[in-house]
Amino acid sequence: MPSTEWVAKYKEKDASAEASIRALAAYGQCYDARTNRLAALLAKTRKGPLIGARGNFRDFEKALDDFTSKALGTRNPSKSAETTAYAALYAEQFRYKFYRSYETREFHVEPTPEDLDALGFAKNHFGELLNALPEDKMRGVHAAFGHIFEGNPLAEEWRLEIYRYAISLLEPPSPTPFAPPPF
Repeated sequence: MPSTEWVAKYKEKDASAEASIRALAAYGQCYDARTNRLAALLAKTRKGPLIGARGNFRDFEKALDDFTSKALGTRNPSKSAETTAYAALYAEQFRYKFYRSYETREFHVEPTPEDLDALGFAKNHFGELLNALPEDKMRGVHAAFGHIFEGNPLAEEWRLEIYRYAISLLEPPSPTPFAPPPF
């Protein structure tokens, strides 16, 4: 069940203001448990990532967390609790994809023409969102975003997903977001 359906179903039972945050936390726990089971299976079968690859992923996660904190700092504080919950859930996809690539042994997949078109559109939209920020915040967010890609081979593989994640953090609330949650 996609996260948006889960949140809607949860809100039917609980109409409080914190319902969506609790729903996202529950969904995130299930998603994290699935990722942990996959990581444990890979470790048991010795098919998991080596120390260097895990180090690259830790560096990627650190840069992503830094960007997330700067991007969330640009938001209206009253809206940030739900956005923070979605950001935490959205970021989980990268950890799962990291371990999943070791399970399937698909480390480098060539992008399709459709992916390249979507990437171009995402880059343009991200640029528009950056330009809408105040100058001082724009520089910090842009620098943090650039650090995600600096010398990290994982970031190159997930370029489109990273741009969609960044857009989800910077985009103002709207009935039709640029990209729906990935799960």
